[in-house]
Amino acid sequence: AAEASTRRLLDLPENASRSLVVVLTRGGRRSARALARVSGVDVVVMGGADVDEPIPPAEVGDALVLHASRQGQGLTLARVYLPAAANEGASPSERPSIVDVSPWSVETRRATLTADVRELEANLARWEAEGADAAQVSRQRARLVAMQAELDGLAPPPVPSDRRALAATFVELPPDAPREAEVTAAMEALARRVNDHNRIALADWAPEPPAEGEPRFVGSAACASCHAQAFEWWRNHPHGRAYSTLEVRHKQYNLTCVGCHVTGYLQPGGSTVTQLGEDGALRNVGCENCHGPGSAHVASDGTVASARTDVPERICVGCHNPEHSDHFMYDVYRRTLIVPGHGLPPAGGTP
Repeated sequence: AAEASTRRLLDLPENASRSLVVVLTRGGRRSARALARVSGVDVVVMGGADVDEPIPPAEVGDALVLHASRQGQGLTLARVYLPAAANEGASPSERPSIVDVSPWSVETRRATLTADVRELEANLARWEAEGADAAQVSRQRARLVAMQAELDGLAPPPVPSDRRALAATFVELPPDAPREAEVTAAMEALARRVNDHNRIALADWAPEPPAEGEPRFVGSAACASCHAQAFEWWRNHPHGRAYSTLEVRHKQYNLTCVGCHVTGYLQPGGSTVTQLGEDGALRNVGCENCHGPGSAHVASDGTVASARTDVPERICVGCHNPEHSDHFMYDVYRRTLIVPGHGLPPAGGTP
């Protein structure tokens, strides 16, 4: 349907002399590639693709497909070159295709080729040591020579004087980047709608109960009577205020966000997006996210040990990953959590 609509628009008389035809889509990669193959389309900008890394321009048919960035974490900037000679006397479908002159594309190809060359070199050494078929090894060695030649010849192409061209780059946005008021308002309205919907639709979503004899999550306040210093320190730590950072953004019921701002999320005896323990005891990133569910430890006045005292890195990197915490270093961060009453002897000799 999107392709047919695009063709009808291109057939309108007022579009016959357009210098550049850009199509915006949120339909995913397959839809973007289909639109790029419509005769007369020059650039397709794809939004909404959930990918970890920015995507450089991709040539599809006679068009280029651009990715508009992920979750507003950056901007794909495109500089378009439209020499007059490239547009004279030609309809959109008759003009030569637009050329990608992005250094970004070249460097991405360089990284891919470098990795492929190293892998093939290692394979060739292994195959020869194992006495693999000589003809097959010879074909792969010829392939290696071709790959190396392409790698050696990689360079950003010059901007042509007689064809339209595009150079794209990706700019990561810092958290304090200026915000467009209209876009900010639209995003906040979306966050409110998602929040309101999930709060009602998922109200009855209860956590899975723990297996018989296994502990459940009880919340950090249950630790305070025996670990007063650690509890007071935690209350003023970002972990102890994590849930409020969602509330002010109307995202406390957002399934993408909440798991890293509460305790025991989707774990047996833990929490869900709408059920956070008795009186909200499992709000925030609490003690039990690191040390394990504590009901047995609390009920025994500490004679039953908590599940973990030395917290492995895997516990942290579920949330402190490159997407959310790109400067996270486990050993450095862990040292900041070792304080009196929490890994060190209590100050003044009291808990």
